Amino acid sequence: MIGRRFKQYWQSYPCELSMDLVAKHSQTRNWQKSTIRCLSWHPLCFKLAVATIDDTVRIYTRNPGVTPILRSSLQKAVTCLAWRPYTGGELAIGCQSGVLIWSVDPTSQITRPLSQAVHLQHGRHQPVTAVSWSSNGELLVTASINDTHLLVWNVDQQRCVPMHRVKLPCALVSYAPLGYNMIASTIGKDFYLCTVPPERVTRVGWSTANGSLQSFAWSRDEKHLLFVTTDDMKLFYMRLSGLKSASYELAFPLVDLDQKLTDGGLAIGGKAQSLAWCPRDRFLAISFKNTAAIAIFFTNLAGLQINIDPYCLIFGVGVEYPSCMCYQENYQQEYDSDAQSVLTIGWSSGRVEYYPL
Repeated sequence: MIGRRFKQYWQSYPCELSMDLVAKHSQTRNWQKSTIRCLSWHPLCFKLAVATIDDTVRIYTRNPGVTPILRSSLQKAVTCLAWRPYTGGELAIGCQSGVLIWSVDPTSQITRPLSQAVHLQHGRHQPVTAVSWSSNGELLVTASINDTHLLVWNVDQQRCVPMHRVKLPCALVSYAPLGYNMIASTIGKDFYLCTVPPERVTRVGWSTANGSLQSFAWSRDEKHLLFVTTDDMKLFYMRLSGLKSASYELAFPLVDLDQKLTDGGLAIGGKAQSLAWCPRDRFLAISFKNTAAIAIFFTNLAGLQINIDPYCLIFGVGVEYPSCMCYQENYQQEYDSDAQSVLTIGWSSGRVEYYPL
């Protein structure tokens, strides 16, 4: 009994505190009040999942006449979305009660799925704040703001195993694009870079100088990692020396993001909210916690070297600010367009915008 009380005292968080932590560490600005909670593009086809404040997830495709709607009594306070690779319509949704796995028939002409979602939960591992599929779609890794373990799920068997235990609860976790590496961050200063089985599992711990890891972005070859923290107004860069080797060099500041005024008197920059790097590794988007513009940087990778230059600023309409954003994964260049990538922006007004770059 005494042991249980100690365990509860040291490791559990009240629900209200947990949701406050979700908002603090979310990639979405003003998450608790944001109309759009998160966005996710399917990796292989034109299919966009949009989670909104009413606990609904809508699926948008090229067919405007059919918009599947995902809703469940278990689907409360949606925090994150991830499409399963190599499936037509399997979507993982992280929320207050755990993870929901929906299967949406890509050929269906009805707006409500015929089957209910599979609910994945494990002990104290809720709310779930990050979900990420392995590159082959076999495994799903999840993090919870209320748990010091990362969980790796075999979704088909509805079974999980704790992968790593760290000092503090985890806020973010993500497989790298090729699936050789993984990054996980805690609610404190610590974050971890790990190699992934079947390679020899290794884990390297890092600490930020100020604050905790706020957002990060991998290059597609996993040789370059960009990140921002909650307290620094800088973009940091880390290079991976050898693929599969977990040999990381020290991080260093790459871009100064101090808040400034444009010639027109508009505030830009400051503490970063979220990063998004396009699939071609050409355009990096940075949104901010207290200013309304998205900063776009042009990036050029040459081997283990990176060059980065300011490209443009994106503003919303009126007093809008960006709530969340992501790049379209499978963008195919149109014959009448010079765009190389498309940034999808969920604005504070509830408007979703496709911005070609």
